[in-house]
Amino acid sequence: TVAGRVKWGFAVETDAAGLALVPSKRTGPRFVAASDLGRAPQAPDIGGALQAAYPNEERRQGRAGEALVRVRIAPSGRVLAVAVLQSTTDGFGRACRNVLRDSRWGAPRDAGGEAVATAVRYRCRFRLR
Repeated sequence: TVAGRVKWGFAVETDAAGLALVPSKRTGPRFVAASDLGRAPQAPDIGGALQAAYPNEERRQGRAGEALVRVRIAPSGRVLAVAVLQSTTDGFGRACRNVLRDSRWGAPRDAGGEAVATAVRYRCRFRLR
């Protein structure tokens, strides 16, 4: 019996024991490292959304902070995933992730101008106003 499944972004046909028989075509968008892009994705203007998402406890304490995240972006500019790499507090990390998850970026392009998927690091800065 042959079953098809996707593993690590590739379609793979397997036998009943789960052993790969033949690698098939890659599924999903082509991924290009940020350093190899012809045009980096344009970050959205999220300043107002960050202010609105400012963690209540941090605001009450009068604290400013930051969060560094890795954002995986589809060729369309849609955010596929956000991972917090470091943050001043957990609240700032969660707020940054939540705001970016619903954001829309400019499409990343490879050296030939084709829209591709990529991942970038992005820093959210929270300042009291």
